[in-house]
Amino acid sequence: LCKVLAPTTVGFILDASGDNPREKIFWGALLVAAYNLLSYPLELLLNTKVYNSHTALASKKHEHEDGLVHAHEGGHIQHSHGKNDSDEEHGHHLHRHDSDDMPDGEGARRASAERLHLSTGKVVVKHGSGACCSTFQRGVALYVGHEVFWASISYALLWFTVLTNGGLMTAYLEWRGVPSSIVGLSRGAGAVFGLAGTFVFPFIQRLTSSVESAALYSIWLFWILLLPAMVSFYMAGETLVSDYVLMASCVVSRVGLWSFDLAQTQIMQTRVAEAKRGIINATQASAYQMAFVMIQVMGMIFHDPCDFTVLVTISVVTVACSALAFTYWHYRIGKLSLNVDLDVGQQLLEHNFNHDGRNSEDA
Repeated sequence: LCKVLAPTTVGFILDASGDNPREKIFWGALLVAAYNLLSYPLELLLNTKVYNSHTALASKKHEHEDGLVHAHEGGHIQHSHGKNDSDEEHGHHLHRHDSDDMPDGEGARRASAERLHLSTGKVVVKHGSGACCSTFQRGVALYVGHEVFWASISYALLWFTVLTNGGLMTAYLEWRGVPSSIVGLSRGAGAVFGLAGTFVFPFIQRLTSSVESAALYSIWLFWILLLPAMVSFYMAGETLVSDYVLMASCVVSRVGLWSFDLAQTQIMQTRVAEAKRGIINATQASAYQMAFVMIQVMGMIFHDPCDFTVLVTISVVTVACSALAFTYWHYRIGKLSLNVDLDVGQQLLEHNFNHDGRNSEDA
């Protein structure tokens, strides 16, 4: 609701307040600041209530160098590891062990470590040269070597675009003389179509019986709906027609974008082990923030509003590259997901096949 009403409201206020740009900016900034000050206590209260109501949110899995993965009841307990292969005592912990991404024999080794921990309360922790690697290096290594890499890169590339109703596109439309109220209304309409995308995703998923396939159709739908924005610039030039086709394409394309976003988020949650999920998702965030910075740099290079056609073309081509990257991932890895409709024996055979394939790639 806020994403729908806020841009429209601010747009009308900017049009109605003041006689010059400085006054419009002042009153607009004052309104946004006042709203954030009033909403912050409520947001803090609600988020704190949700966190305290679900104790599992305070439980974070972590992995020792001997391969043992566990989480502490009531939140993470700070503890140090002994040196020179000495034993490390832990208190009463809740241990949940993952079998994901284990090479042959790894499960037995971790089971042995678990039995040692449960019987003696101690875990043997070994410190190797890998402990010296920085978190960034470890994150990049895990990210690039993981099976979701190409799917994640596809998502990150979507941030390398000006077709987002963001600052660069808004500045261009203001230069073209489009009223702020219309720009704000288009952003609100984009939120509505984005909300529609949350209903489109489960519909496509039911038709394809796969999250991965739903993501594939969604990202190509996003590109197809953006394509008229680029075509209008080459056919009509910088005219009123291209202005409104640009806004309309960005609005309608939110259906495909949000549908793909939901599917990609689910892929990252289900295909990445919990112990690695935090660092891999953080690395993905770094990747798409880098893409966002790069498109801003492109905006500085092509700073003349008359060059906005170049930025639109780059954006549409980048989204096409994103769709191609995800298509490559889908047909190489994504289609190998477990089919729940198979009988139990065939499920186990296919699971072992996929499991061994992932381990060989990680190696």
